[in-house]
Amino acid sequence: MKIVYFTGAGASVPFGYPTTEKFIKEIREKDLPRPFKSICKYFEERLNGRVFDIEEVLWELDHFQRITDDVLNKEHFMRWYLLNENFNGPINKISEEKNNINQLRSKINEEVYNTYWREPDKGQLKKIKDAYRKLFPLLAPPLHFFTTNYDLCIEENFRESPRSDLTFTDGFEYDKFSTVRWNSENFMNKDVCLYKLHGSINWKRKHDLVWKAPIHDMTNEKDNAILYPGFKGEPIEEPFIFLHNRLRKCLMECEYCLVIGFSFRDEFINKIFIDSLDRNKNLQILVWNPEMPKRLFHSEPFPFPLERLFPYEKKFGDDNEERIADILLSSTKSLSSSIMR
Repeated sequence: MKIVYFTGAGASVPFGYPTTEKFIKEIREKDLPRPFKSICKYFEERLNGRVFDIEEVLWELDHFQRITDDVLNKEHFMRWYLLNENFNGPINKISEEKNNINQLRSKINEEVYNTYWREPDKGQLKKIKDAYRKLFPLLAPPLHFFTTNYDLCIEENFRESPRSDLTFTDGFEYDKFSTVRWNSENFMNKDVCLYKLHGSINWKRKHDLVWKAPIHDMTNEKDNAILYPGFKGEPIEEPFIFLHNRLRKCLMECEYCLVIGFSFRDEFINKIFIDSLDRNKNLQILVWNPEMPKRLFHSEPFPFPLERLFPYEKKFGDDNEERIADILLSSTKSLSSSIMR
């Protein structure tokens, strides 16, 4: 295995889907439960004009919820202290705020579901499909394609691929009841494998069973097999355990990883990349993201060894696909000289 592909939100922007920053702008126009407006105001006052996104909002909500849990837990000192100091009023208020937080999170998750289920932008659809079709036929299978995106752009592209000789799987198969069910064994001996690390907008679950819903079917947020925005940490249930382990395995065995539109803010995925770079000395990462150089050199310390990470400062879908394929197919041992050609 020579090349692994990895896409984040930036790879779906040309299809009309929002980044995490654009998503927060869209939902600010809606009447969401409190303390949504207060959190937005909090960020505006403290970020000096920097744009914040939905993940930052959800992280702050998580922190707020942990505090409310401590106050409301009868076994914790904080609750005992407040009761003994006659702070009954604040405790009742915090209990109300906890309910508000739960309602707000549920509403945000519902907005995520509705946003990424919608049809891609028709005006850009052909252009971006052409971009995929320029890039991938030039590269030999097996193709291992990882994404954190919920939308259906990648699987739709491969389903309509002119390469009819390639076998494709996203882990699902039809059983005798005509229900599409996920099974890790479906990834064996396939030419193109798509691993949706955070789940998909059409994945549903009941206990250990994960299947595909053919239509928009927002019943309860817990029915969706999705790691919603703001999730931090290591997944503790399938199919997410398998999918992240497969990312680790593929990075350990490849020479190049082409990363399209991913911002490297997922701590656990970052750890997988860092561990793989440490153990696989041949691994080089080509980052196709026009925003990446700004992050590398003008913000917080970047967790990767920069000598093995190469930014490509062009937008995905702007007719750069054959150039990228040429870089990856180059016989040179270092991506840096290929990018500069």
